[in-house]
Amino acid sequence: MQATQQPYGANNLYSSEAPPAVSFLSDYGLRDEFVGVVHSVLQRLAPGVPVIDLAHEIAPQHLKAGALTLWRCAPWLADGAVVAVVDPGVGTSRRAVAVIPAERPGLLFIGPDNGLMLPAIDRLGGAAVAVELGPPERLYNTGPTFDGRDLFAPVAARWCRTEPIEAFGAQIDPATLQSPPPLLSKRERGGVVAEVTWVDRFGNIQVALSSEDLDSVGDSMTATFSDGEPVALRRVETFSELGEDALGILIDSSGLAAIVANQSSAAQVLRVIPGHTVRLAKADDFQEPEASCNL
Repeated sequence: MQATQQPYGANNLYSSEAPPAVSFLSDYGLRDEFVGVVHSVLQRLAPGVPVIDLAHEIAPQHLKAGALTLWRCAPWLADGAVVAVVDPGVGTSRRAVAVIPAERPGLLFIGPDNGLMLPAIDRLGGAAVAVELGPPERLYNTGPTFDGRDLFAPVAARWCRTEPIEAFGAQIDPATLQSPPPLLSKRERGGVVAEVTWVDRFGNIQVALSSEDLDSVGDSMTATFSDGEPVALRRVETFSELGEDALGILIDSSGLAAIVANQSSAAQVLRVIPGHTVRLAKADDFQEPEASCNL
């Protein structure tokens, strides 16, 4: 079996002369006050600095989903600070860190050291400088469970006011930063096996496979999900190449494979959610999946 390229790696990027902004990602959701309070703290400490909401509906405590979302955003992030919070270990001994990526020295990632930020940082050339944020940097001490408000947002505001990273804590070895949970993505006899990484609001099913992985299967294939029957897929470049409601597979805007339906939801048709496993096999030599593939 040959391991395939994970969707964690280098990619192109751009830089800007625009004033700094704070890009904000979390699993806070929008029902409670958490996102609004972080916005308010940022505006109090860095008046006028724009706050860009990347995503706040990450499934609670779902590190892998948060890491993948931030990875997809990485090449397009505005200069300034990135506050990223998916933090099941909040209040524990897990480190809080701030990291400058090698290819974007005007960008500071701020969040928990739990694997959430590392794929995005690696996509921007890897960590050039990293520091551990200490208790003295906390703005409030009303409890240990809201580091987005009490620690990460204040550091982001200070960075946008041009304070250097050395002011935020002791330097640490970037090699000690935590990696995210691994994704299933591999080639095997007659096809490839991969994890569903994301289902967007249109019902497109992103999987942890590259264009090269699809090339190894061909343009006509079958897809088998857990406990499901094989369905036929045709590789296309755009949705419009498929008939209405027809299923196909293409390379999406993140450079990963996505199973799609034209003008309908592939996820609803196939009853698929993130974390499911799919096996893609050449249409002319489909074989029952092996038990070791967890299908």
